[in-house]
Amino acid sequence: MSSIPRWAAAAGALLAGGALALSGAGAAAAETTPVTGTQVYLDTPQQSVKIINAKQTDAQHPNGTEALARRLGLKVAGSDETVLAYCIDYKHDIKDPKYVEGSWAPNKNGTPTPAELSQVQWVLTHSYPVLGVDAVIAAAKATKPADTSDELLTKLVYAGTQSAIWTLTDGDAYQLRDSNDGFNTTPNAAADQYGLIVAINDYLVNASKSPAEEPQPKLVINPATLSGEAGKKIGPFTVESGGGLATLTATGGSLVDADGKPVTELSNGGKFYVVADAPGEVTVNAKGSGSVPIGRVFVAKVGPDEFQKLILAGVAGTELEASAKVTVTPPVPHLPVTGVKLTGAITAGVLLVAGGVALLMVVRRRRVRFTA
Repeated sequence: MSSIPRWAAAAGALLAGGALALSGAGAAAAETTPVTGTQVYLDTPQQSVKIINAKQTDAQHPNGTEALARRLGLKVAGSDETVLAYCIDYKHDIKDPKYVEGSWAPNKNGTPTPAELSQVQWVLTHSYPVLGVDAVIAAAKATKPADTSDELLTKLVYAGTQSAIWTLTDGDAYQLRDSNDGFNTTPNAAADQYGLIVAINDYLVNASKSPAEEPQPKLVINPATLSGEAGKKIGPFTVESGGGLATLTATGGSLVDADGKPVTELSNGGKFYVVADAPGEVTVNAKGSGSVPIGRVFVAKVGPDEFQKLILAGVAGTELEASAKVTVTPPVPHLPVTGVKLTGAITAGVLLVAGGVALLMVVRRRRVRFTA
C-alpha cells in the first residue's frame, strides 16, 4: 500500500433509495427502488486532514503511515442534495464511483459485521454532523486547538470520527497513532490539532458499546389485507410513515374517513375506510416521501463485496410506496319483514303461555274441591 491509502484516491457514493420498510405482521410494507449517485469530495488531497495508522508499518515507516481523512459526500442522482458519509472498509479500494444501498447483513469479505455496524451507528448519532462541532468536542472533554479556523476544526472532528469508525470496523488493520511526533501532518501539523483527533477517536470508540438496530425508511398500510361487505365501510386501515403526507388512491372502490368523507392524503397514524358498491377486490396504493436514515450502508454497484463500503452520516429523502388488498363480499341476506315485530310476537307468546298455566291451575283447584 502506498503512503496514502488507496481509499483516498477515489471515492464514490450513492445516496439514497430505500430498503424494504420494517413492518408488523399483516402490514403492507413500502417498496422502493435504490437510487444511484456519484461521489463528491469535500476536500482536495492538499486540503485534507492527515492521520497516522500505527498498524501500517514497513521498513521505511516503522512507526506508522500517514493516511488522508478526506471528507466524503454522497450526491443523489438527479438532485443537488449532498449528504456527508464515512468509509467503513479501510482495507478495500473504490473501483467505480457508482453505489447502491446495501444492508447490515453479513458479507463475503466479513467487514464490517452487523455487531460492528451497531457500534458505528452509535458513533454516527453522537458525532458530526448529527451533533455540531462544539458539541462533539465538549462530549470528548477536549480543548479547541489554538489558531485553528472553523473550517479546519470541522475537518479535525470529521477525522476523529472517521478514525473511530475504522477502529471499530477494521481494528486488525487500523489503529490511530497517539501523536504526530516525527510526522508531517500538514494542514494539521500542530500537536494540539492532532491531539483533538485522538481525543475524539478515543471518546467515540470507548463509548460506542450501546447496541443499535439497522435503520429503515418506512411507509406501511396496516392491515395489508381485509374483507367486508359491499355497501359498507371496511376498515379502519392505518397509515404508518416516517413523516410527511402519504397520497392514497384506490382501484375498484373509494376511500373515506370515519364520517364518510373522501380521503386522498393522510399523515402518520391517519385512518381510512374502503367502500365498494359491488363484490370484488379493491387495491389501495400509498405514495409518500420518506427518508433514508443515518446509518444506512452503501456498497459498490459492481462488486459489492470486493470494494470499499460507505455509510450515511446524514438523512436523505426518497420516494416510498405501500399497498393493501380488500376483498369485498356480497351483502349478507336478512330475514324478510312480515309486518309483525319480533318483540310483539315474543310478548304474545309469553302471554299465551301464562294464560295456559293459569287455566291449568283453576282446573286443578276445582278437582281438589270436588274430591273433598
